[in-house]
Amino acid sequence: MVWFDALVQIQVAPSDAPVMPPIEAPSALGPRVERSGGIDALRVIAASMVLLYHAHGLGLASVPLIGTAGREGVILFFVISAYVLYRPIVDGGPDLGRYALRRFTRIYPAYIVALIGSAVLLGLPVSPGYLVFGQTVDLASPSVLPASWTLQVEVAFYLLLPFVAGLLRPVRWRGPLLLIVSAYLYVMVALITPAAIYTGPWSFAWFAWVFPLGMAAALVKRPTRWLLPVGAVALSVGLALQWSQPLDLPVAIAGVLLVLGIRDVPVPRWLAMAGTRLSYPIYLWHATIFAVFTNLWIAIALTLVVSGLSWVLVERPFQRLTLPTKAPVLELAAPPIGGAG
Repeated sequence: MVWFDALVQIQVAPSDAPVMPPIEAPSALGPRVERSGGIDALRVIAASMVLLYHAHGLGLASVPLIGTAGREGVILFFVISAYVLYRPIVDGGPDLGRYALRRFTRIYPAYIVALIGSAVLLGLPVSPGYLVFGQTVDLASPSVLPASWTLQVEVAFYLLLPFVAGLLRPVRWRGPLLLIVSAYLYVMVALITPAAIYTGPWSFAWFAWVFPLGMAAALVKRPTRWLLPVGAVALSVGLALQWSQPLDLPVAIAGVLLVLGIRDVPVPRWLAMAGTRLSYPIYLWHATIFAVFTNLWIAIALTLVVSGLSWVLVERPFQRLTLPTKAPVLELAAPPIGGAG
């Protein structure tokens, strides 16, 4: 089945190009990894959904579909993570040392800074569990970093991915198998309870069904730009349905269609850079800033400023740390972003 058993041919973009199509480069995960400007743009869309959801109480009550945009933005981020991180190791295992270093430097320093900053600004205590992504967040109660529960999901996926990829590698029908696993996990979660009330250390089990969908998408090699408008329609329908978590299947399917549809689409360089550099700190900081500043536009402006500072002063310096290698490493993996109250 060619849809599920080949890597993609990647085009190289000139450094001064006004748009950013996919780029092929050495990877910390495996022999090659792709950087897609379209995928980066999709991160911006997902980050905007989460941001607008948390701005719901700041004057956006009349905007259609905002009520569910945050949760569904999280689903999009999980699909993106699974797609981008699995794709370069489909046929070859990662360098585990470099993989672990990349994942650590990508998420932990900025997370700790945001955690301390939010605790100071909100005057809330930080439990030790937060330091190891073991916090139990009650979405109905004040929390120092309420969206951080999604990082537990991401980190669990990071830890499992190299081993799951190794188990899948000798399997010929990996795509269908991943879809079957996703369906099984989805049904199990739906049978436990039709609505998510609390999140905590067990939250990866709650969302585990999403990641096989993104991994299956990573196996598709044929051009799929035609799926982009289909995915946009599917996302709109999913948001309009306002399905209760974990029954976010329409949006998860839309996420797969959007990833496949946009991955080869050239986008403005500034949009791709925003997805790479700002989406994660926006996720970390926006809820705290919205809680402190009640003016919508001031809160959004400050979120962008703080996010830019986080990239320049925290994330970029740490991401320059690398293990010895014969080739330069370009960080292309999906930012661990996502979070909705």
